[in-house]
Amino acid sequence: MDKILGADHPDIKYLRQHEISLVLSKAMSETYLEQPNDPIQFFTKYLLNHCAKEKMAQAVSNNHFS
Repeated sequence: MDKILGADHPDIKYLRQHEISLVLSKAMSETYLEQPNDPIQFFTKYLLNHCAKEKMAQAVSNNHFS
């Protein structure tokens, strides 16, 4: 994507925040590897599961340092 838009393009900078592009890449890879009957639902569930794990990790981290 850097080659298309350039490394300093605002879209690229945004997607690098919070590793959004990494999460999306992993979701796409898992969807491809699993090749589910409903890839959109699988992709969505992957992202929701990722969010739940991140929230749980943040809660544990907050309780640990409180």
